[in-house]
Order: sequence, then structure tokens, then C-alpha cells
Amino acid sequence: MTLFERFIQFKLINRQLITDQQATEALNKSKEDAWRMIALSYDNRDSVDTCDDKFRLEMIKFLLFINHQYDNAYKIIIRMLNDYLSSGDLALIPFLASVKYHDVSLICCIVEHGTLAQAQLLVQFMASKPELESLFQDLGNYRKSDNLLNPVFMTSHNSSLKLEVLMMFNDHNIQLDKAPNGQSIFEGSMDMLEFLVSDRNKIVKFTPLFIDVKHLEYVLDKSPLLINHNLQIQLAVMLHQHDIVQLIYGLRQFDSSEYLFELTMDGRPDYDMFKWLMDHHTSISTSYLERIGQIGDTIMADMAIEQSNLIRPNFSLTSTTIIDV
Repeated sequence: MTLFERFIQFKLINRQLITDQQATEALNKSKEDAWRMIALSYDNRDSVDTCDDKFRLEMIKFLLFINHQYDNAYKIIIRMLNDYLSSGDLALIPFLASVKYHDVSLICCIVEHGTLAQAQLLVQFMASKPELESLFQDLGNYRKSDNLLNPVFMTSHNSSLKLEVLMMFNDHNIQLDKAPNGQSIFEGSMDMLEFLVSDRNKIVKFTPLFIDVKHLEYVLDKSPLLINHNLQIQLAVMLHQHDIVQLIYGLRQFDSSEYLFELTMDGRPDYDMFKWLMDHHTSISTSYLERIGQIGDTIMADMAIEQSNLIRPNFSLTSTTIIDV
């Protein structure tokens, strides 16, 4: 059973809508557009003609006739796009640019898995088809907000050309949708970070959290307003990153609303972090004692009582029960 037949079996594709003629016509048109533009840039077409037509036709049939009401359709579309783009082939780029996607960003797939040649061909094709401008505007859009669609520019995974491709799109005034909203952890290279922080970056909205103190120090020096102090210190406490906690603590005062003490108790208790926060916290609130009572941690209880007595002599636990386990 072929991959395409499996799609039909699992109702990802409606059998009655598929015709070989439609797929063949779409393939021929895409190849014609691609080879015309490639002729302007490449002497050897074989270097960018890396897939056979059988695979290309399956791609076309799938994208033309996929049942978008299927819950995981967008995940399979992303997987197939990534498989194709990883081949370096160019023949389907004009076709892929002309498809109306649901919950998928073609441009992000190219950044993550594609080549500079594919990105350049996409830009050329978009420039040659002003009548499709409204369709092209959606090629960088995310619509899903789940973890599968975390911004590709936040990691160094997959394509070694990621930064080069991203900068090429940026220089052609292409923008990625600003969703998913909120902060994401940056795990990319320093070169990528330098670009994202720079004034040159017009393609993405950069709202980072950091797990590498060197990355954090760089952004605090170059563009400190990008740092959300509350979220950054909460992440650092959860990950037991003392160097980042101390760095952020030196920037401002924190109070009990950040629940930093409570975060030291998630999973395996971090006694060193708990002690450091007690020694340096600006608030004398003891609201975290209730959480200590809930988890029954006598070590933290003794540490908290000792610290509280230093601040308020004769302090006692009158409303919190510690269960010795």
C-alpha cells in the first residue's frame, strides 16, 4: 500500500476528488514556472532537481485534496512539507506557494528544513505573481498555538542554513506571524541571537526566555527591555539556575507575588535555592509556609522558621501544620 493509499484509508483524503490529470497539470505548471526562474540563476538544473515526479505527484494530490477537518491534518502537512524541503528540490516551490494552507507556515518550514535556493525561488515567484499577493501574505502565518509550532528561529535544530535563510526572507520584507503569543525559550546560536536582537530584524517579534546565562547577559546589554524579569526569574528558579537568578535579582526587587519560594518546592526540593531566596528576598512574607505544610518537608520548615525568627523573634507556626514524613 502506498503512502497516498494510506491517506485515503484513514480518510485524510477524499477519494472521489482526486484525479491524476489535475495533479499532473499542477506539477507541469509548477515545473515550468520553477525552471523558467531557475534558468536565470543556475547553470546546472540537475543540482536542484532532486526528486522524481512520482513523489511530487503524491505531494500535490495530498495538498490539493486533504480533508482539513481531520484533527491532525496540519501536523501531517508539516511533516510532508519538511520531508520534501529537506530534499533540496525546487520543482514544487511555485505550487507550494499557491496552496491555501490551514494552520501551517510554508515560510517557517523552509527556514527550518529548506535551502537558500528554495527561499530565493519562493521570493522570485512571489514577486512575479502580484495577483496572488493576498495568498502570499498567509505563507508566514501560524494559527495553531500549541507547542508543535514554537518559533523555529528559537532553536538551532535541523537546517544549518537557518539563519541565512531567515535573513534572506528578512531582507525581502517578509514577516512571520507574531503568533504563538508569549515568551519562548531561546536555544539557538549566538549568531542567531545577535540578528534577532539587532535593528536589522524586521521578520519576527522576539520575546525570549533564556536558559544560557551568556545569552541573557548579551540581551541585557544590547536590548534589556526584551527581558521579562518575572517570567525569566521564575524559569530560572524552576530549573535551579542560580547564576541566572542572581543576575536577575541584581536588576530589581521582587515580592511574594512571584511565588519564587513555591517554585523551589516543585519536583525535587531545591534547598540551596530556597535558602538563597530567604537570605536575599526583600519581602518578609511567609505565605510560602502553607505550601511547605502541604508537602510535609521538615527541612524547609526548619529553614523557614530559623529565617523568620531572625526577622521576627518568637515567630511560631500557628496556622500551618508540618507533617513529618
